[in-house]
Amino acid sequence: MRLLFNLILLLVVVVAVLVGSLAVNQAPVSVTFLSWETPEISLFWWLLLAFGVGLAVGWVIASYSILKAKLGARSERRQREKVQRELDTLQLAQPETDTPGT
Repeated sequence: MRLLFNLILLLVVVVAVLVGSLAVNQAPVSVTFLSWETPEISLFWWLLLAFGVGLAVGWVIASYSILKAKLGARSERRQREKVQRELDTLQLAQPETDTPGT
């Protein structure tokens, strides 16, 4: 229930920030890069585009890192299982010895 409340609160805050940004950043702006120039659109849309691209790039980088960690964990688990099987085999092959004093 607490998670749902936090998600709704986050959604309300994001919508409030977006509406506030839209109200403040209405000036038409064109972006020039080298000799390429974009048509003039509201500054809000450029900011929203930059935010969206940043989210997408961050998601891709995070996904790569998570995938790399999961693959590493899988490799380590397989290695551990292999070593455990080898240890079990060696323990079964070793004859039982009586402990001194019994």
